[in-house]
Amino acid sequence: MLKGGQLPGGDWVKENGVRVSDGTPMCTIMLPDNTYRMYYTAASSPNELGTFSAISADGLTWTKEGVRIENGFNSVVMQLDNGSYRMIFNEGGTPGGTEFVFWFVSATSTDGLTWVREPGIRLEDKGSVPDIIKLPDGRYRIYYCSLPAIQCAISSDNGLTWEKETTSGMPEGVDPDVIMLPDETYRMFYVDPISGGIYSAVSHDGLTWTKEEGVRLTGHFADPDVVELPNGTYRMYYCDPPNILSAKSP
Repeated sequence: MLKGGQLPGGDWVKENGVRVSDGTPMCTIMLPDNTYRMYYTAASSPNELGTFSAISADGLTWTKEGVRIENGFNSVVMQLDNGSYRMIFNEGGTPGGTEFVFWFVSATSTDGLTWVREPGIRLEDKGSVPDIIKLPDGRYRIYYCSLPAIQCAISSDNGLTWEKETTSGMPEGVDPDVIMLPDETYRMFYVDPISGGIYSAVSHDGLTWTKEEGVRLTGHFADPDVVELPNGTYRMYYCDPPNILSAKSP
């Protein structure tokens, strides 16, 4: 996700219109030319989900670019120091009781459009909907859904291997999205699976979390994705099925 420039406020105002139709937002990155690319999950066939992308100059009007990964979904993209990209995403569907067990795999790209899958499993855990932030020391931390609470893991090799971490106060929610604030503390946006609203929590180290009062966005939503805009305000993309909508915060 994009690093925050100032504290996003608690009041979010929904913006009119649909940003992208028939999809769920996963990750939005800023490209070298200051345009935006959004990676989102959508149906790639009647029985499979894939990762698609869309491009935008202003973050409001989006043009679909097509499928990036077949049978790979819930994707998050890491922008590496050498200018290339690594995507961590879910695949699989091995039955696990009444649920499905997804694991995390990866692909690499030099342009963010053409992706080559990497062999092996990056993180074999019962989890989904990852989000990744780069820490000040150069390591990466991944947050992901693993009911009843959100979990996280750390990587020192650009996302090839991950070690699970011990946390405290992690919200019992789904679809985490984490941004780093200017004082190098963290704010997590997540969905309450019962109410469907988008809530938030804060942390000084990314491991010990305190829930914040109130609801950031009321409704029955999924998969918040918060990005910083050039003027220092914030935009949140979220899924109000079946479309991707947005809200602004000062």
